[in-house]
Amino acid sequence: MKKWVLYMLIFVATANFTMVQSQHVCGTIDQTAILERTKMNKRALALHPELRNGEVLYVPLQFHIVTLNDGTGAIGEEKILEQLCRLNEDYQGLNIHFYLKNDFNYIAYTKLYEDPGHQFSSVKMSANKVNNAINIFIVDQIGSNGSGTTLGYYQPNKDWIVAIKSRVNGSTQTVSHEVGHFFSLAHPFYGWEQCPYNINDFGSPLQSTHLPQNCSGALIELMDGSNCEVAADLICDTPPDYNFGLTDPENNCVLDYEVKDYNGDVIDVMENNFMSYFFGCQDYEFTPTQVDLMRADFQSSGRSYLRSSYVPDTTEFFAAQTEVTAPAFNSTTQYYDHVLVDWNDVPGASRYLVKITTGFFTKVETYYHVKDKSELLLTDLPQSENNITVLIWPYNEGSSCNTVPSQTHKFKTGANSVVAVFDLSENQGFRLFPNPVSLKDGNMILWSDESIDNCTIRISDLHGRNIFVKNTALNSGDNKIELESSKINTGIYFMHLSTQNKSYSKKIIISN
Repeated sequence: MKKWVLYMLIFVATANFTMVQSQHVCGTIDQTAILERTKMNKRALALHPELRNGEVLYVPLQFHIVTLNDGTGAIGEEKILEQLCRLNEDYQGLNIHFYLKNDFNYIAYTKLYEDPGHQFSSVKMSANKVNNAINIFIVDQIGSNGSGTTLGYYQPNKDWIVAIKSRVNGSTQTVSHEVGHFFSLAHPFYGWEQCPYNINDFGSPLQSTHLPQNCSGALIELMDGSNCEVAADLICDTPPDYNFGLTDPENNCVLDYEVKDYNGDVIDVMENNFMSYFFGCQDYEFTPTQVDLMRADFQSSGRSYLRSSYVPDTTEFFAAQTEVTAPAFNSTTQYYDHVLVDWNDVPGASRYLVKITTGFFTKVETYYHVKDKSELLLTDLPQSENNITVLIWPYNEGSSCNTVPSQTHKFKTGANSVVAVFDLSENQGFRLFPNPVSLKDGNMILWSDESIDNCTIRISDLHGRNIFVKNTALNSGDNKIELESSKINTGIYFMHLSTQNKSYSKKIIISN
C-alpha cells in the first residue's frame, strides 16, 4: 500500500446527532444492517472457502457529480480519475479492481449539494441511481445541527455512498473506507462511535463489559479474543479499538497511552486499519478476514447486480503525457465555432479527459470525454476569446494511475463563424457530391446552375489552413474537382467557393 492520509470524522455526542454513517441516531440501524451482511458472509465463507481466493473481481462504479441549481460548484473531473486510481491501489491486494461503468452523471440540485440527508435529496438520488454499479454521490457538505464534520457515509437501505468533494481525490481514503462499509465491514470500534474512549469515563482497566446505554449498550471487545465473534465488528483479526483514533491528540497514528480492557489486558490496537479513524499512518491495510468478507460479499446473491462477464480495459500508463499539437500555442483560430483540438496518441490510452477553460476574470470550465481517438471538435467556443486553455488527461475505464496531464495549452478564437457563411447548397444554385468522398477515388463533383467566369475553390482544414486552392471558371452543370491524395488526409474539412460578390462554404468529410 502507498502512503496516504486517513480521514477522520468529527462527531458531537448529542441527541440531535445525525448521519455518522447513516441517517439514524448513532448510526445504530445502518451499522446493524452492515453487521447482518458480515454474519451472512462469514457463513458463506465457512461453506465455500473458495470464495477467499480466485480471479480478479471487477467492480463497476457510477460517479454522480452534484452541483448547485445553476450548475456551479462541481468537483473537477480530474479528481475523480485520481480517486479511481486511489481505490485500485488501496484494493489491489484484495484482487479487486474498480472501473468506470458510465460517464459521470451531473445533478444540478442545491438541496442535495448542501444536505444529502434531506428527504428531497434522497428522492433525487433514487431517481439518478443506476442499478448495475456502486453509486457514489459527490456533494459539497454532509450533516447539520452540530453533528460535526462528516466526510462520507454508506447508506445500506439505499445502497449508495455519499462523499464530500474535498475528500474525493488521490490523497485521502474516505471513499476506500466507505466502500469497505459497502462490502459488509463495520467499524472495528462498533458501538463507540459517539462515545470514544477516555480514561475518566471508562477507566483502565475498563469497569464494565458493556458500553453505557446512552452510547450504544454494545458488548465491549476483549483483547484475548474470547468474545471477538460477537463483539464490535465480529471480526477476530481486527483487535479491540475503542475509537481511539478519534481523540488521538498528535494525529500520528499511534495510541501513545496504555489502555487495559475489562480483564486487565493491554490493548494492542491496529492503528492503520482502513476501517479505523487513526490519522497519519504510513500504510493502511485490511486484515485477511476483512479481505475474505469483502470478496464474499461481492460474490453473494445480494451483489449479483454488480457482476458480469465484462472485463474492462485496465492498461496501465507510466508517466505518459499528452502533447497538444493544435491549435498552435498562443495562435488565433480562424473560426470560433469550429475549432479542432488535436493531441498525440498516448500508448495504452483509450480515453482522454479534456478540460477547456475560457475567460480570465470569470472562468468557465467544460469537460469532454473522448474515446478511441485523439482529437476533439469544439463548436461552442466564444467569439474573439483571448483566454482559452486546454488540459488533457489520458486514462482507461479501469486505469487512471501514473498519468500525467498535458502542459497547459493556450489559444485564442477568431471572429469568423462557419455558420455565418452561405451554405454551399442547392438553394444558392450549387450542389456538391459525393459527401463523404473516398480518398481512393479522389474526385468530387461541384454542380452549378450557371456558368461563372471567375471563382476560387479552396479546401481548408479545421485550423483554417489551406490544403487546396484553385482559381477556375465553372461550367453550367457538373464540374470535376480532383483531390490530390498526397496533400490531404482523411478527416473533416471545409470547401469554400468565392465568386465576385459572394462566398459559400460546405463541410466535407474525406474517408479512406
